[in-house]
Amino acid sequence: MTLAEVVVALGVAGLVAAVIASFGVFFARSLATVMNHIEVATQSRLALDTVSREVRRASSVTGIVTDSITLQVGSNRVTYAYNSEERTLTRVERDTLGIVQDTRVFLRECDSASFEIYQRNATNATYDIYPVASAVDAKIVRLRWSMSRKIYGQKQSVETVSSARIVIRKKST
Repeated sequence: MTLAEVVVALGVAGLVAAVIASFGVFFARSLATVMNHIEVATQSRLALDTVSREVRRASSVTGIVTDSITLQVGSNRVTYAYNSEERTLTRVERDTLGIVQDTRVFLRECDSASFEIYQRNATNATYDIYPVASAVDAKIVRLRWSMSRKIYGQKQSVETVSSARIVIRKKST
């Protein structure tokens, strides 16, 4: 073999190695993104199931702002609150004296969360719901959140729940 043939062979081998390495990086990034979507969707689904169960068991809404809602569940009050600085959705349970019984973080890496309350369906046989003026009239709770994570230093947005409407079952109409 001559020196020219060796240089050409090394050049071709280098190109082949670069192509294989780029495919490997692409595959690893794609796999990490898919795993991220699966993990975030699972975490969001578990949180939604738990919040839904608790809202259905509640007897009333005792307080609401855009990023927090307080429910009367049995003799305790349960508050779900979004903290934008920590990017968390937290559940705090207090007894009748206001003493904290339990605190849990439901969602981490949460970019936004909001709560809205509505009345029952309209009486004119439509399926529209109307916003309520106060928490006393609340029969339906709507929650929304979105989450994102960084993969290899790049922020990948993952929309987990666009909207969920939950009926408070124990509240009388």
